[in-house]
This record gives sequence, C-alpha cells and structure tokens, in this order.
Amino acid sequence: MIEYTPTPIPTGVFAQKPGQSSPPPGVPRTVIADLTTGLRMIAALPDDFPQKTLLGIRHILDCLAEQPPEIGVYLDVLEQVRVSLYTCCESLGARYRDSSLPLRERDEEVFRHVIETLRTMGKAYEYCVQALLHDRSVYDEQARARKLALALYRVIYYSCAILCEYYAARQEMPEGLWRQINRHYALAEEHGLAQRIVPEPIREENQDVCPATAYLAFLLIEIANPYNYSLNDQQRIRYLAWRWASLISIRPVDSLEDAPAFILDLKEDKGLHQPRNGVVSDSVWHPDFTFLTEKIRDTQTQLANGATPEQLGLGAISATRARRLLNRLLTPWSLLSSPRRFRRFATKGEARVTLGFESMYTAIANETFRQPDSTGKRSAITPLDNDLLPPSEVAHHDFIFDVWDVIDYSVNGFRLCRHIAGQQIAYSQLIAVSSQGGARYQLGMASWLIQDNEEDSLNLGVSMLPGEPQGVAVRSLDTSRGDFAPAFHLSPLTPNGEAMLVLPKGAFAASRRLSLVRDEKVSRVNLQRVIQRGLDFEVASYLVMETSA
Repeated sequence: MIEYTPTPIPTGVFAQKPGQSSPPPGVPRTVIADLTTGLRMIAALPDDFPQKTLLGIRHILDCLAEQPPEIGVYLDVLEQVRVSLYTCCESLGARYRDSSLPLRERDEEVFRHVIETLRTMGKAYEYCVQALLHDRSVYDEQARARKLALALYRVIYYSCAILCEYYAARQEMPEGLWRQINRHYALAEEHGLAQRIVPEPIREENQDVCPATAYLAFLLIEIANPYNYSLNDQQRIRYLAWRWASLISIRPVDSLEDAPAFILDLKEDKGLHQPRNGVVSDSVWHPDFTFLTEKIRDTQTQLANGATPEQLGLGAISATRARRLLNRLLTPWSLLSSPRRFRRFATKGEARVTLGFESMYTAIANETFRQPDSTGKRSAITPLDNDLLPPSEVAHHDFIFDVWDVIDYSVNGFRLCRHIAGQQIAYSQLIAVSSQGGARYQLGMASWLIQDNEEDSLNLGVSMLPGEPQGVAVRSLDTSRGDFAPAFHLSPLTPNGEAMLVLPKGAFAASRRLSLVRDEKVSRVNLQRVIQRGLDFEVASYLVMETSA
C-alpha cells in the first residue's frame, strides 16, 4: 500500500480559522464508513472561502486514508469530492498562475497547498488501484476492471494536473511525476485497460477518455514546453492535447532495428527521449504521431481556406491566434527536429536588467525622463554615469536594476539567472538589458521564466527586439492634450527598413496620430500597424507626416 503522510498544521493564509471543517490537533477524525457520511462532509464544505474549502477537502482525504472504508465507498467519495476540488483549484489558481516572479510569499503558500492537495488526491486513487489489484473478492471481474480503469485514469489525471499547475505558475518541475505516470500507464497496459473508456464529468470537451488519453495528453503538454507560452496559450495547449491525444498510437519497441528516434521507457522518471547505448528493453514504447501531424496540417489548411476555429473544434479563439499557435506546435507535436535558429554560446559574466518604461528610459538615454515643451526642448539635466556603478548596487537616482549571471547568449538573446531575491518580472514583459557593465542597454522581452525554489534562483530567457533603441517622448493628438510619456524608437536594421516605436500597452490604434519628440525635434506621426505585443508594451510601425525644426 502507499505511504500516507497526514496533513500538516496549516500556517499563513491557510491557518485554522473558526468554522473550518478540519478539526484541531488531538481531536479524532470522522470515520467515513459509508457514502452518506462522505456526502454530508462534502456538503458541509464552505463555498465562500476557497482556502477553507481546500482544508476541508484535505480533511476528508485524511479521514479516508486513516480509516479506509470499503473500496467502493472510498472510490465513490473521491468521485464526489473531485468536482469541489476542481472548482477550488480554479479559484485559488488565479493567485499564482502567470504571476510575476518570484511569487509573493502568500501566493507561493497557496500554490504549495494546491499542489499538495492534488498530490494527496492522486495518492488516494493510487490506494484504490492497489486495493483493487490485491483483493479480487470485492467485485466480479467486469466490475473490478471498470473500477480499476477509472482509478488508473484518475492517478494519471492528477499527475497531469500537477504538471499543468507548475507550468502555469512557472515553477521548476519536481522529480517523480514521470515515474508515477509511467508506472500507472504500464499497469493499465498490463491489465488491458489502457483503452478502457471511463466517465469524466469535468472535461466537457472530451467525454470519451481512458488511461491512454490522459497519458498521451500529459506527453503532448510536456513536449510543447508551456514555459514559452502565455497562460491563455497554455490553456489552449491543454485543450488541444486532451482533444487530440487519441490521434497518437503507442506500441512496444520490438528490437534494436525497430527503435525509433524518440522513445518512452515506462520504468524511468522521464518522458519522451532519444534511446541511448543502443539498448531496447521490454519497457520501451514508441508513440506514433503520424495522424496528429496530418490533423495539424489539415487544420492549418482549412484555416487558410476560411474555416473558423469553432468549426474546426479549436474552441473560442481567433483565426490569427489559432494559426500562430498551430505553427508553433507543429514542430514538437510532429516529433520533427528543431534546430535553434541562432546558435547559443556558453559564457560567463553579468548583465544588468531594468524594468518599467521610466527606468528603461533612464538606462537607455542616460538621463531621467522630463516633460518636453512645445518645441521639444527639455530642462537641463545631469547625465548618469552608469559605468561608475558597482555590480552589487541596485539603485541610482531613478534608475533601478538587478544583476543577473549570463549563462549563454545568441544573436537573438540571452539566458540569465539570478538569486531569487530582487524585482518581480513577468512573462512577455519589456526589459532593458546591458551585458557591458551598464555602458549600453538594449530592449528585450522576457520570453520564458522559471522559478527554482530548490536552487533559490530565477531563470530568464530574453528575446531581444531588433534595432538600436533611443529614448523618445510621445503624446496622442487624437485626445485632449496631456503629458508626454516615455517611449522608444528602434532604428531600422537596413537602409530601406522600417523604423518602429515601442509604446506602452494600449497606446496603439491604427492610424492614431502621435506627437513624437526625438532629438529635440517634434514630429506628427501616424501609427501604421502593430508588429509585436507583450505584457506591457506594443511595437508599432509609423509614418512621419510633419516635422518641426
């Protein structure tokens, strides 16, 4: 049987509060001997305070584990409580999903308790799996097979749920998830239950699910690498993974000559990987993505021919976003080789990173932002000497930065790492980076983020914006006159290239007229089209209509 660890006494935002369902230390837990008792406890869960609801769910799971009822009652109670758990996790997940990193202490505590509850739920179903395997006297073979398939599916499902929460919170993945899922999928195959359909009331988009569906959806989610996607796109990836998992077939690898480029070893704590040492064992399986590849290409073709995403079963998503997402997923979900566009070079050194338009303006222009007058002139200021700043200093006048270690770099960007303490940073946020001791700053975007609590570190991928940045001031001419805001001009990369403006989020509108102050000259410009969008910025092309001397 599985090892059981009782729920620890909560602290922080989960500290015991009057009226919560979990008893104080020393008070005996309720014995859940029948479904009626379990349903009564579930009905008593509060619906107005998610933290208390989660504690109540943990209390129910603890009661089941300490004095397990008959296996049928155990399974029925779990089936009833999982709907409350799903609703609770969705509510609490808003606290930490896609938040700026490092997570605030209270949000990190919520994340930790959600993960522990999901893990406890998986262990509860794992107990049911082992009980059904060891005691064949409770049900006839047909009923036992039906319940065993259900329990196996649920164990894999909760491993997948944990995986998705780590991606959504942009936290480093823990060890052991793949060992758990591989072991239970192997059991499903061993007992001929991998394709056995089980009920799934939670996932409305795919009612016909089985242990293989959960296993292959787990695989698709991981190889898509959701750290590189926004939260909305992560949710869309999960939707497509569950919907299209049935298009993947999986079979054992019979011989070394039959070994494919990528394999799954059901005895290891890893997902899809390349075979090593030319060894093929009876635990090695091969997933075939042929039909999935055809499905993606066919969907792309239909989108190009005018079909809507809703008609193609892609859900409520724009055609542009659907095409962009499928283009990115085609390579990993076709198991095609994916060489880097730009070669990376390992290096050692430090980089300075600053956030926020005004701080970035100061870093790039070497002066604090000042409101220009009608002629573009600004009051005299004293330039900052960033070269004199020691690497350990994090603030100078109005300019705040953090020092990161450079792990590697390419023409297109950097991979950086720092101690977890420092400014919070979010996925797709605009940043200014200097790898030259503060002498020259370039603009980039946080293309991925991972918080590693084991190493007490934050890892950042930076995708640089093309062109040399210059600090400018902009003001809309389409509304009542207001203050100028800091922005950036990106020089064209070629003589006939297009100059661009980096504007605060929400500033772009097609044909919007702006007053642009650059090099103490005031121009009237019309915005043309948006090139790129991020969390707090927009890159747009523009056309100069008039310039005053």
